[in-house]
Amino acid sequence: MPFYPKINNSGGGGGGGNTANPIWTKNTFSYVDFSDPSTTKTLNFTDPLNASAITGVIARIVFPFSGGSPTSVQLTLGTDLTSTAELTSGFEIDSANGAAADDTQSTNTVQEVGIAAPETVTITATAVGGNLSTLTGGSIEVWILLSTLPAASPP
Repeated sequence: MPFYPKINNSGGGGGGGNTANPIWTKNTFSYVDFSDPSTTKTLNFTDPLNASAITGVIARIVFPFSGGSPTSVQLTLGTDLTSTAELTSGFEIDSANGAAADDTQSTNTVQEVGIAAPETVTITATAVGGNLSTLTGGSIEVWILLSTLPAASPP
């Protein structure tokens, strides 16, 4: 019998699965979410997680980011306690640099989060050639496959 994970379509900024079974958590972000008079903006993807594992990440461009002065906008996914690019890095989402609708980036690297202390999964957009606030369009979907690790057994 095939295994079909639960899906949590949380909309933006929330999500996370409090179950031992893997749950796909999806958030959609538009250019407005990243609008900032700077070249880098980081948003929270999940609430703080404890003893969890991320076993998959998929990022998909719904509409490429466009307009304004950036010549490149790249997306990274990580956590607030370690590298901002530990889950994905360098995903080009700007049409000025060749990004197109339905382009995807995925990874299946297992990453533990919240082992020593609660961690929040973050998503960062970094622009080259101009501030993120000058963008006029674009939307991405990001999915993470999240499961809660079982409690340690007594000795």
